[in-house]
Amino acid sequence: MLQKAWDAVATSLGRRKRHAVVTMANDDFLEWFVGFLESFRRYNPTLPLWVVPFDDNFETVERLSRVYRYKLFRSGPVAEIETVRSTLYDDRYWKNRIRKLHCFAIPVPEFLYIDADSIVAHDLSPLFGLLRDDRPFLYGVTQVVGVYTAAAMAARPDTVLFSTGIYASSNKYISLQRIVDFALANAAAIREISPPSDIDQPLTNYFIEQQRIPIGPLDGLQSVIQAVEWAGKWDQLEIGADWIRHNLTGKRVGIVHFSGRSRELSKGSPLDAMRREFLAAGFARMRRAGIAVPFRTG
Repeated sequence: MLQKAWDAVATSLGRRKRHAVVTMANDDFLEWFVGFLESFRRYNPTLPLWVVPFDDNFETVERLSRVYRYKLFRSGPVAEIETVRSTLYDDRYWKNRIRKLHCFAIPVPEFLYIDADSIVAHDLSPLFGLLRDDRPFLYGVTQVVGVYTAAAMAARPDTVLFSTGIYASSNKYISLQRIVDFALANAAAIREISPPSDIDQPLTNYFIEQQRIPIGPLDGLQSVIQAVEWAGKWDQLEIGADWIRHNLTGKRVGIVHFSGRSRELSKGSPLDAMRREFLAAGFARMRRAGIAVPFRTG
């Protein structure tokens, strides 16, 4: 039934160009990506979705685009981003994370970037239309550790730092070329403040900070949360069969990001159970479409 609904609105995806959701994935990440796709399309059957390939290993990701109705960013890695990637970072596998900055090259006036290790639990339309000239960048959640090295974090006690797992912006306000030019001009400083385990997050935060770009929280009619924040506090969330509500604010939770330690700390939790249900539904959909399911099942 849901597949028929997607088929009926497929042509509208090309026409609705005012905004889009963007994520990044490859075939090594299917145990998270498929759960994200299933949850996203359950609540957002017509919302345009773009997927940036993490690397060249995206054969299954490409096949899934016909099942879940999304567009692959086929311009390939933009040359300027690859220059930044090779200039700033060594041969770490995770340096490809910087390719998420391709979201600033997606041909829509407004985008919402969501890491693929997330689940969506609501219609995301309230999170669009919030950008303004005085708030051209909106973050999903703040980040109090790990954005920069410990010394760089300590030197900025009053600076609002944020996770780059979820954010909204527009190439109307911030061009990809502007980010590239800044990164190349400040390569030494960015390398100095970047922790070994992170790539795009220190660059994006440092760019926003040094360019004095006004930012604000992604405050719509719903909440955005990181699962790690709720470890041991599950009673503060009201969790239904396929919905989540924040007990303190009364808001529906739109996105849950299972970043970093969230994956371990949330195991066995109600949020993890919901994620696994979405993943199982997605794997079942893959089998019906004749697409092989990876051995690991999350």
